[in-house]
Parts: sequence; structure tokens; C-alpha cells
Amino acid sequence: MRILITAITFAITLVLIFSFRDNSTVSDQIALINNPIQTKGENNTPEPQDTFIPEEQIIAPLVVKPPQTTAPVIRRIPPITLLNPPLIFKVKEDANVRITASAGSVCEISVKLPSGSKSKAQGLEPKTANQTGYIEWIWSIHWNTKPGSGTIEINCQKDSQTWSETFNLELTS
Repeated sequence: MRILITAITFAITLVLIFSFRDNSTVSDQIALINNPIQTKGENNTPEPQDTFIPEEQIIAPLVVKPPQTTAPVIRRIPPITLLNPPLIFKVKEDANVRITASAGSVCEISVKLPSGSKSKAQGLEPKTANQTGYIEWIWSIHWNTKPGSGTIEINCQKDSQTWSETFNLELTS
């Protein structure tokens, strides 16, 4: 829409510039439009007739300005994206979860083990996403953790907005 308005404004400006190259006024141009050459003079040449146009009938050049909008800026926080699915890890080894979220968001991870208890392993502390939104958690799965299915919940917050994702976890022996 803005391009169309700009093009129309440009076209009108060009018409006005080239119409008034002879230093005539808007009134002169309108008089010429309203009262075209009607008589023939010597050598069959046209002669314009004098015409009076009341000031209220004179139309100024049209200047089209694009509307100024103050539409609200809607920022969408990207969802949490898991970068290393599926989450299948072996007991007695390290596990890692890599995600992307909104840059600068603070994210917490909660690992629910197959036993139903929440993991308290080192490495599961809250982290802040870097400028590209990347976060990685690495922790050890204890030797006496039972194999089976669990979940990993990640909660992130930024600019008073929060969002979360839950992913399935599989522990094998």
C-alpha cells in the first residue's frame, strides 16, 4: 500500500513540475483546463479566452501522504526447540540436553526419573540463553538409577513472559 501511495505521489509531482515549466500558476493551469482554446486568430492560430475563476473553485495540487500507523509491535518469543532428540541415555553415563530458546531468556530444567523422583544431579542449574538462544545442560546419571521412562521439563522466562516444554526421557542399562 505504501508503495502505491508513493508512486501516486511521485506521478502527481512529475505532472505538476512539467505542467508549470512555463512559470504559470495553479490558477492559470485550471483556467486553461476549464476554458480550452476556443477561438482562432490571425493565421488560424488559437487564442485563449480570458476567464475568471473564483478563488474557492481553484483546487490546490494534490499531495498524498501515506497514513501514519502506530500498530503495536508484537514480539513472539520462539518456543523451546530440542536440538538432540530422542533423549535416550544410559545409566552410569553422562546425559545432555541442548535447546534453543529466545536469546537472553533464563531457563530451568527439571528431570523426572523413571522412579518418579526429581533428579538432584549437578549440572541441572538454571541457565541463560546466549545471543543465539543456545543452552546446554550436562549431568551424570547415577549408577543406581533404574532404567525406564521419565520426562524432562524446561521452563523459560524473558520480559515477564514464560513458556515451557516437556520432553520424554528414556534411560537404558
